[in-house]
Amino acid sequence: MTVSEPIVTLLGVLMTVSFMLGLIVMTVWKIAKHGEFKPFFGGIFVYLCFSMCIKGLCDLLLLRFIGENAWIYALYNVVFVVGTETLGRYMGFRVLHKTRTDRRDGVSFGLGFGTAESILTMGLTALTYFSYALAMADGSIAEVIAAVTEGDRAELNAVLEQVANLTVGDCVWAMAERAVRLVLQTSLAMLVFAAMRTAQKNLLPVSALIQLAAILPMGLAQVGLLPMLAGQIVLVLGTACAAVLAWRAYHAMPDLEPAARR
Repeated sequence: MTVSEPIVTLLGVLMTVSFMLGLIVMTVWKIAKHGEFKPFFGGIFVYLCFSMCIKGLCDLLLLRFIGENAWIYALYNVVFVVGTETLGRYMGFRVLHKTRTDRRDGVSFGLGFGTAESILTMGLTALTYFSYALAMADGSIAEVIAAVTEGDRAELNAVLEQVANLTVGDCVWAMAERAVRLVLQTSLAMLVFAAMRTAQKNLLPVSALIQLAAILPMGLAQVGLLPMLAGQIVLVLGTACAAVLAWRAYHAMPDLEPAARR
């Protein structure tokens, strides 16, 4: 198995984007709009607690009962992602940042939430793929295969086959998806923040429904039940819808930034 040099380069870029995009955007947000880093790190913490720990526990307890039905697995995965993430945003603003009322904090929290998602769902995978791609490119992959046990060799070969089959389009979309999902997570966080700090309480269930509609087709596409292109289009459209609503909610809230911080 071999991998082309452009794919190795793109995997390196994808890895960098997955780890750094959210932090770069947060830094720009800090400079341009005086957004604070505390809610940003709060968003990272909440994602780890709810989307990784609680969702991981649910997977451990419930996946054994699902079996191999692709429809049930896809629906379970998407519904639990939406449920745990919506609950995480709610608890983040209800408990962790209950005293924060500046609309900028909703954006900062969402950027942290999206950064954690990017690193844990794509960054670590991209790092692994990039490492294997480098080994395949310089010919040292045979040593890597020889170093693993017989039981792990089949799994490693499956991963190497995935790396070898990657196309430029796959890598470019993966980078674009990181940006789209960062916008989606930031927008959803802003909607939940507005729901809890204004009279628009309906924005909380609206945020959950938008996320469900946006990511469900991708979840079905990932298990082969829908064309991937259909999932990608719906994800982009759902993100655009969430961004428009979040923009309106943001500008409907008063600017509470102290004059000293301007």
